[in-house]
Order: sequence, then C-alpha cells, then structure tokens
Amino acid sequence: MKSNIDRMREFDRAWNERRWGDVGNLLSEKLAAHVDWRGDTVGRDAYLEAERAFCDAYPDVRLHLEPYVSIFASADGRRTASIVRVTGTCRSAGQPGGPPRTVGRPFDVRVSVVCAWTNGIVAEQYRSSGAIAALLAIRHAAGERHEGR
Repeated sequence: MKSNIDRMREFDRAWNERRWGDVGNLLSEKLAAHVDWRGDTVGRDAYLEAERAFCDAYPDVRLHLEPYVSIFASADGRRTASIVRVTGTCRSAGQPGGPPRTVGRPFDVRVSVVCAWTNGIVAEQYRSSGAIAALLAIRHAAGERHEGR
C-alpha cells in the first residue's frame, strides 16, 4: 500500500516531467492551495492552470528530488512536508500572480511544501519560499506593483 510520502514523491516526479494529468490525479477537485508568491488557488483546474503558466515562464524549472532536502509525514500519515531545492531560469517578462521575474536570470531556492491528504489525494497544499516572499517585499517597497498579492 502506498504511503502519502510515496504519493508526494510521485506528484513531484510528475510535476518535473510536466505530466499534468498525473499531477491532477493526485489533487482533490476542491483543492485549497496557498502559494506565497501567487496567493490562494481554489480547485484542481485553477491550480493546474497556474502551474502550467509558471512552467511556461520557467521552462527549465526543476525540483531536485534526489535527495530531497527533507521529506516526512505526520505520525498518522495524513500530512506530508517536504523541503526541495528548486532551480530554473526566467524566460518571459512576468504575469500577474507569478513570482518576480528578471528575464535570463537563474534562481536556486529552497521551497517548503505541506500537504493534507484525504483518501490518497491532496486536499490542501501550502507552498512557501522565503526568498521569493522577500523579493516580493523588496519590489513592493521599491514601488513596484505585483498583481498576485
């Protein structure tokens, strides 16, 4: 029987390979997700649309899974948490709801993800990268408008 950690690894591999159907199969239709650089997303379809747009802007973005920085589950297995290294390069000029973009600039950040699982699918997801949140704050303080916040 698969554990939710196994499912989390499966989710991340599918995300890296842009197998959006497989990613969607691991998400609740009523998914509630919070990503610190784009805010709240409700629903599987909206989440997948936002992920596709992110990957279009950062086509070489990759989750470094071997090894994870850290991955573990709650004692009852209903929640998973992971910290993963994420690298990529911005290829387009920004869009509302995305992280700050400087075309041609690579990034290398650590992202933490906490998921609540129900019947083998993600019902809630919280994703955060302190580095991206800090960049948004700096841009906002400098007078730049960011639509997604």
